[in-house]
Amino acid sequence: MTSEIERDSPEDVRQPVRRLDSLIGYRLRRASAAFNAHFFEAMEGNGMRPALFGMLETVAEEPGITQSDLGRTLRIRRGNMVPLVAELLERQLIERRASRSDRRVVTLFLTPEGEEFLADCRKRVLQHEEQSLSALSEEQRSALASMLLCIEQTLESGEQTEASARPTRVRQKRT
Repeated sequence: MTSEIERDSPEDVRQPVRRLDSLIGYRLRRASAAFNAHFFEAMEGNGMRPALFGMLETVAEEPGITQSDLGRTLRIRRGNMVPLVAELLERQLIERRASRSDRRVVTLFLTPEGEEFLADCRKRVLQHEEQSLSALSEEQRSALASMLLCIEQTLESGEQTEASARPTRVRQKRT
């Protein structure tokens, strides 16, 4: 149930030795753990974590995004967003501004320091990905990205289906 990665010789490919090794979810978890460990090595000295990098990258792509939209985009719970945003504010990598269209709404922007910091992080992330995925051809990388997106979308649509199937609590009015 495993596929071989194209390498110079078949001996380079580690075959599953346990039933657990043949489970896709287990392999994804192990690959994710190794990938994250390498990410932290690449970011050594700057305190960047995957969630913070994702936040900075999204704010850079969508200047003026609200904190709640940022959380929804990255699937970060509201309770977790507050300290993460506070950390980026404290490090002066992002700033809050009142929305031009609705002064009650607060939007997020990168600071000049945040732009410079993100540029350095992007270089590190690209090097990290190149090293981590060096055994894969460009075609394999593209296929992997497509497969991971497919898994993500399948699971997300299942979550939505499950959520809509759950009974909703109806609040009764107090009399």
